[in-house]
Amino acid sequence: DDFNASGASLGLLERHKSGPSLQPQRTCAVPLVLTLTLAAAATIFWFAPTAAVPNYRDGVYYDELQVKTYDDRSLRIASVSHPFPIGAILFLHGFGCAPRHYDRLLGRWAGMGYHVLAPVFPDSADHQDPIRPTWNDDHDELWRMRLEDAARAADELVARVPLAEGLYLAAGHSFGALQAGVLCGGGATRPAGYSRDLHDARCRSAILLSHGGMPYYNLTYKSLAVPLLVQTGSLDFWFSKAEVQEHLRVFRDSPPGHKYGLVLAGADHFFGELFCWPDWPMESNATARRPAQIEQFEALQVIVAAFLQAYNTPLPPDRRALWAMQTLEGMACRRGPVQLLLR
Repeated sequence: DDFNASGASLGLLERHKSGPSLQPQRTCAVPLVLTLTLAAAATIFWFAPTAAVPNYRDGVYYDELQVKTYDDRSLRIASVSHPFPIGAILFLHGFGCAPRHYDRLLGRWAGMGYHVLAPVFPDSADHQDPIRPTWNDDHDELWRMRLEDAARAADELVARVPLAEGLYLAAGHSFGALQAGVLCGGGATRPAGYSRDLHDARCRSAILLSHGGMPYYNLTYKSLAVPLLVQTGSLDFWFSKAEVQEHLRVFRDSPPGHKYGLVLAGADHFFGELFCWPDWPMESNATARRPAQIEQFEALQVIVAAFLQAYNTPLPPDRRALWAMQTLEGMACRRGPVQLLLR
């Protein structure tokens, strides 16, 4: 259960078998063929438009939608999309952050062939009427509004990506990761005034980045049965200076089967200044600004690309999806700078 943040290159992995024992096998590396194949896959459906479009760059469309929520509030939704998306991703930002703080992340995912929608929540730095409670305040109203906004954005998303067959992957960072886990089947307190189901049966898989294990909403994960990738880092000490094992609690407490826990040596809660800076409003010793952690970010993308190929392509799983599942199993490692745990 210990975490060894060695100084070796993040490209090196110590291979272990999946299963309860996870006994060490041999040193391994992320296969070069995987990296090259996944990079090529991002361009399979790519065709540059014939005319210049102001919000088109690096093969991806960037846009913003304005919709009404089901409780009649205005909702802004960031849209980042491949020209010909084959899948759908709903991304939920962290507390006090905004979708634009994740441009590098969402642009990468869209470039792999996906349409990503990211609502601007009321606690966001970019919200037109922000609610900025401290962690000691009553979060019930903010929790209700976040759930309402995510539900509206999810409906908008599945309507825009016919090839996704009405399904999507839910992803989130920090507070957004907590929310994505609930959306995909985790248990939580229902806020006053919220009448919709907390779960969305259209959520087919989830990616949770720096899930804090926050002591709010009576969270449980025993019903979270969808395929799951949970990421944390050796410097991820945001909420209550939670240890690595606390960040992985959703991975360990959810039912086994297609569950992946990823621990990156040297990665903090924001991948340095890649997420949320310079607008993060609550700097502390645990969240002190550090240089961008590019190497750790790129290691995350290799794992994410395989996970998307395995669990967020049109059903039923084709050969590529089955190959990606086998690839993830082959990268399982319990020690070293990139740890990939399986359940």
